[in-house]
Amino acid sequence: MFLVKDGSANATIVLSSQPRETDRLAAYQLQKYIEKATGARLSIQTYRDDLKGNLIHIGYTEFVSKLVISLEKIAQEGFIIKTVGENLILLGKDDDGTQFSVFHFLEKYLGIRWFFPGELWEIVPKTSSILIPEIDECHEPSFVVRDVGTGPSPYGSWPTDPSMQLWAKANKLGGSVKFGRDWEFDWNKEFAETHPEYFALRGGKRDTSSPKPQLCTSNPEVLRIIVERIRKYLDENPELAGVYWSPEDAPGFCECPNCRALDTGETYTPNRPPLPVADPLSGLSMTNRVFIFANQIAEELEKTHPGKLIIVLAYWYYVEPPRRLRLHKNVVVWYTMTCIGHWNVARRELDFERLKRWIRAANNDASRIMIYEYYINAAWPEMLRLILPLIDTSIKRLHKEGVRMYFTQWVDDWAINGLNYYVAAKLLWDSSLDLDEILQDFYSKAFRKAGKAVEKYFNRLMEAWRIATEREGFIDSERLLGPRHLYHQLLAFYKPGLLEDCRRDLEEAYRLVEDDRVKERLDFLRLGLDYNEATIKAIRALRKLEDLGLPEFYIDPFVYFQPGPSYPEHWLEIAKGIIRRKEMLISHSERLKDYLKEALDAVEARWKLVESLKGKGIIGNGWLRPGSLHPPPVEVLRELLEALRDVP
Repeated sequence: MFLVKDGSANATIVLSSQPRETDRLAAYQLQKYIEKATGARLSIQTYRDDLKGNLIHIGYTEFVSKLVISLEKIAQEGFIIKTVGENLILLGKDDDGTQFSVFHFLEKYLGIRWFFPGELWEIVPKTSSILIPEIDECHEPSFVVRDVGTGPSPYGSWPTDPSMQLWAKANKLGGSVKFGRDWEFDWNKEFAETHPEYFALRGGKRDTSSPKPQLCTSNPEVLRIIVERIRKYLDENPELAGVYWSPEDAPGFCECPNCRALDTGETYTPNRPPLPVADPLSGLSMTNRVFIFANQIAEELEKTHPGKLIIVLAYWYYVEPPRRLRLHKNVVVWYTMTCIGHWNVARRELDFERLKRWIRAANNDASRIMIYEYYINAAWPEMLRLILPLIDTSIKRLHKEGVRMYFTQWVDDWAINGLNYYVAAKLLWDSSLDLDEILQDFYSKAFRKAGKAVEKYFNRLMEAWRIATEREGFIDSERLLGPRHLYHQLLAFYKPGLLEDCRRDLEEAYRLVEDDRVKERLDFLRLGLDYNEATIKAIRALRKLEDLGLPEFYIDPFVYFQPGPSYPEHWLEIAKGIIRRKEMLISHSERLKDYLKEALDAVEARWKLVESLKGKGIIGNGWLRPGSLHPPPVEVLRELLEALRDVP
């Protein structure tokens, strides 16, 4: 059956006489990409009995409705692709399914790819004819939630960017289970003055001043208010499967006797003592109190909104599963895990052993577990960190355990870690796919003759990450999820020669380029490498200062190194304290001046590069924003240079 023959249209795209808007969008995408591939523009018609020739039916046209086609046993978002005589049927179980059927058809039968967002990363093979065989296919998703940067996110502008939305749809991201959180409100603004008893008791006082206040969850009024707000929100958004609720992402849990009575006394990280800080709850697991409260919310909602779910993070102080508490049938556990550290067997098995205990707490129903992954929000979120084999192994193992919902944090660092996101998207739709086949398809189609050199580049980075992270002690964190300020530890990953070898790999790829678009893709990757090189150069320059006795530069030199409106002045006191060390300054004055200039030049050059790359999908701008938590090395370096001006 020819859809296009010798450059001429040989088929018509058909919609129902009263088409759904999503079917129209699917038809336009099919029309657009067939024209890109062949130059032929297929017409789009609403159904009429007198339509003749080869017809491509999008959704339930009148012709499709007359056929004995049942999608009853197909999962949500699933679809069929089927030929019946001169008719090609692209039909989904729902709106998303129909759109997915079009993109799947374009991918499988026209060879089109959407590797990264943006037209640069679209691969549309040129042909004069499209001849399709007899087809009878049915496809369903492996995971019912497949969120790789497709939902609201604080980390960048991509979710509302049309190119990101197209990339997500083309790679079948999304999900049939949707949660909302817009019911949340500012407790401080509404209740700090009138009802301080709603807030956590801290050191004998109700904490109504914290920007992220914890609540007194043993107070029945707090439960009543939350349930009322959620009920109203669900009434206004009946399409949602449920809502999100979790404690604030901060310490400061309530110390009142009623809340303390809910705790078990266990630590939130097994086999570790409480942390040595002045906090009576330090290191203690908050799991019991958090999920008792979640159960209470679910129980109340069930009375008015039966079956509606409440999704609750298993995270930080409440990452450990409860030993005896069993969860309400409508509580979904959003379990945080970190496959970036899974080259270390102990880290990997801890994540999965803990997962199994959460499944038991959920009455052995793994479908009530959703994964919260951290492809980027861990140490050094914007640095090259390819973990393709770890993503592959983790997603497949999760699917085998029965988990069907998956989310990962992300940023728009496509030149650096974009391949992580693409691989995850493919596997979340079909976890049976072979990783090597996905990668070979990427290298050969995106880079053609230069593909092997690009493969060498990525493999070199993956191997370096494996070597650095498979041992204990690479970073002071159980799962490589923690202090984003330990940038000096990157020197254990970026060993001397690594980036130089990576540069040579890309230079080899450039020599093999025969296509301007391939060169543009290599230019895109090179900018990501430029950023990493600039960062490592700055770290090494600062390390020289540390060796002279200036360790303060490692508090956090990069993530938040520009002062914000609430910039704490006490960080400049660090510089003044260093300046007061006259003996050290004088004894090292010559080398110190040189090192300070070198470090200042390197840090400023890096920041200029960051500014030039913003908004281009190269690096993760979300974590490279001005902040108030850490000292800016630029300011400290300038203070020190000024102090040394008159030192001989």
